[in-house]
This record gives sequence, C-alpha cells and structure tokens, in this order.
Amino acid sequence: MVDPTADWKPKLAIGLAVLYLIWPIDLVPDLAPILGWLDDIGITTLAAAYLLHAANLYAADHPRLERKDENQDRDTSV
Repeated sequence: MVDPTADWKPKLAIGLAVLYLIWPIDLVPDLAPILGWLDDIGITTLAAAYLLHAANLYAADHPRLERKDENQDRDTSV
C-alpha cells in the first residue's frame, strides 16, 4: 500500500469494495434474505481476486533478495 511504484487500481478496488460494504445503499438491499448478501459477497470476492492477481504480478516484477537455502542455515557439524 505504501510503495509508490505499485499500481493504484488494486488499491482503489479494495477501497471501493470496503466502501460498498459499509455504505447503506446496495444494488440489492440487505433486507432481502440471502440475495441481499450475495451482492456484497460478489463485490468483495471480485475485489479480493483482483488484488491477489495484482499482488502476484507485482511480486513477479519486484523480486526480493534471494532467500538462503534452508540447509545452509543449519549447523551440520556434529
């Protein structure tokens, strides 16, 4: 969220999804049993899927320092 080189669209999607969840006006009112919650679940699922996709793309474009092999961290001397 704080990296200025990261794409702004996934951040906006999550922000809008959270705003949609707390906003009192929905596409389908929550007073309708089950159907009222399905639009909330759908919007949240789409935003989360888009965020995960964007995070994977970001991780592929910005590799971190290589991790040490786990075997190198262990002391093999007896």
